[in-house]
Amino acid sequence: MKATGAATAATTVGLTAQGVAADEHTVGAMLNDMSIAEKAGQMIQPVVNSLDPEADSTFQDVSEIGDLISEVAAGSLLSGGSLPPTTDPQELVEKVDALQEYMIDNSPHGIPFFYGVDAVHGACYLDGATVFPNRLNMGATRDPETIERAERHTAAVLEATSCHETFAPTIELQRDPRWGRFFEGISEDPKVLSDISAARTRALESNDRVTSTVKHFAGYEVPHNGNDRAAANVSMRDLRETLLPPFEVAIAEGPGMVMVNSGSVNGIPAHASRWLLTDVLREEYDFDGVVISDWNDLFRMIDRHQYFPNTEDGRRSAVEAAIEAGLDMVMLGGGGLTPPEFIAHVQTLVSNGDLSEKRIDQSVRRILQLKRSLGLFENPYADSSNLTSLVGNDESMEVATDLARESMVLLKNDPVTEGGPSALPLSGTENVLVTGPGIDPETGIENRILMQYGGWTLGWQGIEGGSLTDGGPRPTGTTMVAELENALGRGQLTHVPTNFDRSQWWSIPEDSTNENGEYGFTDEQRSAVESAAPDADIAVVVLGEGPHNEGFGDRDTLRLPETQREILRTVVENTSDDTTIVGVEYAG
Repeated sequence: MKATGAATAATTVGLTAQGVAADEHTVGAMLNDMSIAEKAGQMIQPVVNSLDPEADSTFQDVSEIGDLISEVAAGSLLSGGSLPPTTDPQELVEKVDALQEYMIDNSPHGIPFFYGVDAVHGACYLDGATVFPNRLNMGATRDPETIERAERHTAAVLEATSCHETFAPTIELQRDPRWGRFFEGISEDPKVLSDISAARTRALESNDRVTSTVKHFAGYEVPHNGNDRAAANVSMRDLRETLLPPFEVAIAEGPGMVMVNSGSVNGIPAHASRWLLTDVLREEYDFDGVVISDWNDLFRMIDRHQYFPNTEDGRRSAVEAAIEAGLDMVMLGGGGLTPPEFIAHVQTLVSNGDLSEKRIDQSVRRILQLKRSLGLFENPYADSSNLTSLVGNDESMEVATDLARESMVLLKNDPVTEGGPSALPLSGTENVLVTGPGIDPETGIENRILMQYGGWTLGWQGIEGGSLTDGGPRPTGTTMVAELENALGRGQLTHVPTNFDRSQWWSIPEDSTNENGEYGFTDEQRSAVESAAPDADIAVVVLGEGPHNEGFGDRDTLRLPETQREILRTVVENTSDDTTIVGVEYAG
């Protein structure tokens, strides 16, 4: 086998190299020529570390990674948690395309893979990209047209970086703010959620080289205890009238993929629910694309839901149940079910007659048809000639700014003194004190941007996993302090950032009440606030929570951390009666 550089010219791959057009006939020919193991390989979407825990996830050695994915004939690959092999846009497309070429040259039928990333609020997987406001903010805008412009930009960047699938849009009603994924929701109103989800899906699907992934079907957003991936106990009326209709509206826009709810609905894991995945999704909503699991969710039916025993037979039964329910592709992370194990289970199930080869062919046909619709058989490589002009460009930043402005919710703006002017906007001549969480006590690096951008931004649990480095990757944008400095003319800004130690997400138990960070208020910081507060016309106090995602963001209480309450009390006690105090909360 040989490692080669990425091809840049258009080419034809797979059986189409013999001159047969990439149409239904070719897909059928591919299926007829594939073994059960090769078909099962098309049904997996692994991260490279699920194939080898020691594999270099930065893709430095194309042949090493290429051999791993070629051996199992993987139908797709993904970068987990908004963190691809590199955050450099040009390096990313070169690495993915080089791996694609290696795969085509060295796998049994030269079938290209498609690559999935979490571009869930802009191209949030790239250094210097425009990151649009999170989904919570999108919903607050009530502006599907501008959101559609944002997603068209995201799709263009995906295409230029050889990333074919984004795990978006998320279609969940906002019901319980204790839930760690609440900030990924759009609205508690099914109509608003439907309109915005349709716009997002339509925009992503407008790009012929990109597929959206409508998720998480269905009932994910109503865990009975507010904890991520907990059981949903929900009435049929609630499902039919509020939870399912937004999916139906989005699916009518033609998404290429649908991702399944990781939880259970009324006692049955969604991945094992034929009613959800076939009766409703296929037969009622006429969805004809690829149904994919979420991260390790076949094994989750065993270790989380305890629906199957953790034995070889139990794992095989989980595979059988999911495929029979309607699953086409399984996302495999490290741990749990491995790609070779999944393939072996499919082989055994078909050999024993527990699964028909016809059912396997049905899933693989959908996967191959998706690749055909993305143009991967004609040209599996990206055209990155416009990449530099796309990433973080002025037009996308204008859209992001518009969405951010439209999404702001001003809870209170009363005059400070009776008959006086409202607290906001600033005139530009004030003396302003800004304080609150914003500096890493270990490194001294200002890190409030972690709270500003949240999870799914250059990392699953936030930028660089919450531990910022000098010169590390950052989204294109500005900070509140920088904007205040620009806005103040003859005024003066005093900034007293307090300690924010972003705990590493892997050290926080998923059932913890940790606010995704430790908040400190040292004696020195207290003295600085007490000194600056009396002369401040405006005191801006930053409040909120650290970046988080999924179970790590679950909360038992919505109360602010006590340290932040102490910072606020210190400001109130040391400012004059006519000082305006502005609270800015970064939370979801």
